[in-house]
Amino acid sequence: MSELHQLDILTEKIYREGMEKAEKEAEELLKKTRAECEQMRAEAQREADKIRQEAETAAEKHRRQVMNELQLSALRATEQLKDQLRHLLAENVLDRPLNKAFENPAFLQEMVLKMVQNWQPEEPVSVWFSKSLKEELSEGFKKQLTGALQHLSIEYRAEVRRGFWLVAREKNVEISFTDEDFREFFEPFCKEAATEILFKKS
Repeated sequence: MSELHQLDILTEKIYREGMEKAEKEAEELLKKTRAECEQMRAEAQREADKIRQEAETAAEKHRRQVMNELQLSALRATEQLKDQLRHLLAENVLDRPLNKAFENPAFLQEMVLKMVQNWQPEEPVSVWFSKSLKEELSEGFKKQLTGALQHLSIEYRAEVRRGFWLVAREKNVEISFTDEDFREFFEPFCKEAATEILFKKS
């Protein structure tokens, strides 16, 4: 076998082994690259899932907050409306009739006479009326009033707007019978009745 032929064989062998090694390294590099790409894809997917989950959680939290605020606003609006309706009903049922009654001299005269006739204090007593009633109260009423109780005097005072006060100065007693007193007494009952009428459950 000639030296040239042996050289060809050796060259062929080296070439073949080099090709096999290169192919093997290329295949390993390709596998490694594929594995790294898959790992990166998996990490990207996990990050995308995490971001989506956080976004969904934030959106749900915001939705609940908005719903809670809407419910609270609706509740406040409902309570405000109920208060307005109760006030309106109380005004029509209580305030206007009281104002009208306590501006009526005949009503006041009858009430004062009944009070005085059923109260017999030993000390002097004054009946205070609004200054606006000075010309409205009848002389007959004034005589009846002073005749029903000894040591009784009638005064017209600026602090009395409607109704009247019974004042016993010696005992430092002041009893007021005004529209405000009656309103304060009846208003809770009126509001309770208004609530039952307007908002009772069927």
